[in-house]
Amino acid sequence: MVAKLQTVETTELTADRKGVVTSKIKAQGFIGLPLDVMPEESIQAELVSLDVLNGPKLPTGGLNLMYGVRNTVVEMSQFNLAARRSGHQLCTYEVTFRVQRDSENALVLSDLPLVNYLHLQRLAQDTRDLVEQYWRKFLADDGYSKKQINTGINWRHMTFVASHPHYIDRLQETEEFKHIDLFVYPVTYSAGQTFRAALYNSKIVESIHVDRFAGLKPILPKLPNG
Repeated sequence: MVAKLQTVETTELTADRKGVVTSKIKAQGFIGLPLDVMPEESIQAELVSLDVLNGPKLPTGGLNLMYGVRNTVVEMSQFNLAARRSGHQLCTYEVTFRVQRDSENALVLSDLPLVNYLHLQRLAQDTRDLVEQYWRKFLADDGYSKKQINTGINWRHMTFVASHPHYIDRLQETEEFKHIDLFVYPVTYSAGQTFRAALYNSKIVESIHVDRFAGLKPILPKLPNG
């Protein structure tokens, strides 16, 4: 089965802690079903990650999601083509989930323990510095020399993330970031850059509504945070 989520709306609910707001995010997704499945048929489909563009390795520890309206416009044709080639039809669904996020769009390190949503493009410098320390550690763990790390890597924050998004899995396992349930990150492909999200906790999903296939029950996968 094929599934993707795409953020289409964010609604601020409360500002119950300094620098942090609780938000609801509505998203759309696509599920690939066999061509002979009828709309009224009672079936279950587990949501799984699918990548249809050639690019860097994505995180595998969570459920990879599409993020942003523009990304669907860019990638929808690839989804349709991939579905047809594999003998599937696409149906859409809407998902609503709740997150605690930074209210200033520049997360400072002191607020990190208070949020469960991390947009890697929207970090204050002290938070970026901590994240970069981990990127350097992960590269060293993977056998990169100090010279390679210091001189052979483009350390512009978003450039590194966009070309090494698989390190988000390891970042999520660290003490400072293990409570983060949803990461948003850029990915660079040959055709340009897009944004994705990596979901690590199905408990923040409030509801999933499936279009047209009334008998379909979507099943969220088991994720690290629940």
